[in-house]
Amino acid sequence: MRDDESGLGFCLRSVAMNGGRLSALHRLLGIGASERLKSVHAPRLAQWFGVDKARLAHRLPATLPRSMGARRACYGHLFRQPGVLRTNQPQVCPQCVFEKGYLLDAWDLTLSTCCLEHGLSLTGICPQCQAVIKWDRKGVQWGGCRHHLGCTDNAVLATPELLYAQRILQASLRSEPCSGLAEDTGVPRWLTGLSLDGWMQVFYAFGLLPSSWSPLCPRELSRCLAPAAAQEVVRRALGRLQAFTARAEDEGAWASLVARAPLVSLMTCPTGCQDEAVGRQLFQRVFGQKEMDLLVRGYPELGQLDLFEGAAT
Repeated sequence: MRDDESGLGFCLRSVAMNGGRLSALHRLLGIGASERLKSVHAPRLAQWFGVDKARLAHRLPATLPRSMGARRACYGHLFRQPGVLRTNQPQVCPQCVFEKGYLLDAWDLTLSTCCLEHGLSLTGICPQCQAVIKWDRKGVQWGGCRHHLGCTDNAVLATPELLYAQRILQASLRSEPCSGLAEDTGVPRWLTGLSLDGWMQVFYAFGLLPSSWSPLCPRELSRCLAPAAAQEVVRRALGRLQAFTARAEDEGAWASLVARAPLVSLMTCPTGCQDEAVGRQLFQRVFGQKEMDLLVRGYPELGQLDLFEGAAT
């Protein structure tokens, strides 16, 4: 198992080496075809594949009880919604598939959009016939359509916005500092205290609405976006964050373009030690102090942050 390999991708690669598919693993584990491989399956999978069970469990999604707030854990990070992990809609970089023959862990994040090594947008469809790529296939390099996924004839170059966002997400995934990346990207430096899922919530907030005052369907936050849709969200998010940074003093001017729900989630269900404070500052700057006060009435625990900050000063 490579250090940067996807847990699900490793299972696919390992079972394919023995002539099988992921559906065969499901049968051996006694789980349904629609159920995903999870960290609880790691002990048996590790025994079959001859790898360390703790290392494999670290790379497979874990379902958490509702009482914890976060719904998933994977790669040492907590995630608020199940849809932020690509457990049912894989994506690939055709050039990486051709050269490396394995899937990267970063591609398991729904808002991962491109390959930093080759500068290509990730794709969830076969580059030859446009069939949707699924996890249950005969190998990492092959689609269910029997075409090789390493064809780069139709590969699309990633835009600068996607590359900037990907650098931030991958640095966060590796628990590396990204203050310099944020500054180079042109987004507020104080966002660098966010957790990995915190960054994704901010991208959702600034990128989900296609235009001013667009309605937000609740499912948009819980479902896994198709790769092309995720790229649109991230592209809009980076552009708006950069413009917001340049005109952050215009309190309330961004209210029509930013989705509230992800920022509320950032404050009320933090997965990192600074998520709540960063979410609060963003919400206040985007929607104004009046809206922040109304929100605190609905979530009294947010008012405790004011007391803490007052004591600290």
